[in-house]
Amino acid sequence: MKNGLTAAVFLVALFVFAAAGLLAPRQSHSAIENRELAAIPVPSAESLASGRFTEDLDLYLLDHFPLRDAWAGLGSAVDFALGQKDNGRVYFGAGGRLFAMDSVDFKQLDTNLGYIRSFIEAVSSAYPELSVSVLPVPSAQNIAGDMLPAFAPVSDEGEAIRRIREGLGDLALVCDPTEALSDAYRSGAQLYYRTDHHWTARGAYIAYRAWAKRCGRAASPESDFAVYAVSEEFYGVNAAKAGLPWTAPDRMEVFARKDAPPVRMTVETGGTDAGAIRVTDSLYDASFLAERDKSAYFLGGNNPVVTIDTDANDRTLLVLKDSFAHCFAPFLTAHFGRVILVDPRYYRDGLARFFRENEITDLLFLYSAVQLSNDRNLFYLQLQ
Repeated sequence: MKNGLTAAVFLVALFVFAAAGLLAPRQSHSAIENRELAAIPVPSAESLASGRFTEDLDLYLLDHFPLRDAWAGLGSAVDFALGQKDNGRVYFGAGGRLFAMDSVDFKQLDTNLGYIRSFIEAVSSAYPELSVSVLPVPSAQNIAGDMLPAFAPVSDEGEAIRRIREGLGDLALVCDPTEALSDAYRSGAQLYYRTDHHWTARGAYIAYRAWAKRCGRAASPESDFAVYAVSEEFYGVNAAKAGLPWTAPDRMEVFARKDAPPVRMTVETGGTDAGAIRVTDSLYDASFLAERDKSAYFLGGNNPVVTIDTDANDRTLLVLKDSFAHCFAPFLTAHFGRVILVDPRYYRDGLARFFRENEITDLLFLYSAVQLSNDRNLFYLQLQ
């Protein structure tokens, strides 16, 4: 009798939470985790027969589970209290540092290098004067590995960058900033956020200097910039994944060029409404400092296409990138009169448009090494 009552209570509670998840107001985006939430699946004969509908429904219910963030935070706090090194989503590092549990997919990396190589060969054939460079960004696990929990398994990003260098080095200048970042880290510089997987503006500046040297350019000295905090309350994606209530916020800095020339930034959001194209006179959007996703302060966050125009010179750089390029882009404005940033995760219409409408002189691939090895969108790198 007692076991039956317990089972009945459990089933009723499960039904109530599942129903609440289905009936709760629809949210398409998680501001805390900075990602799109699973949409409610539409059944079809194919999805029902294959079982995909059930899998998609499970994902939807997990994303929309009542008090999901609170339950996740409680679970993380228990894991931490029990001395666990992670909660299945992030590593609990020393000094309150949180590390993403990312890994390199070497099989996909080799596939992606094939796509990139084919694209570089095509554009170099059509535009022989094009200068091509590649900047793979190591993660915080690679640079600040001494802060990881003991025996935490991490991927060999050094091997990933070696494969990138060997796979593309005869077609492009490949810049590995690992040594420069490691040297700066040992000197005490804050190169990556404690609560996020991205590098800080200082980390981007260190890599910029290494990239400029590799490409034979004179990097702007730090004295050319005013370095100051724009927020003392930045919580990144890793903080959201950890859900630990005592996590201290990060300081978010900006390297603002002194005596900067006029800038025009055009953001293409990919939408079809009147605001699908935004034009501003700044590389920074201070409105995001009041939001959870403060990282969108740089270039307005993730968008398919961003074009930056200055009066630096008549050279045009096309950057194929992930979000590590956002706080890196301001450093490029000293070297190019136009910088076009395209994110293949959101832009899939072919890249011939940019070469047709602009006199592209330089091409840069700027990706985190982990993202480059896991991205399933590089198939869309087509000159058509």
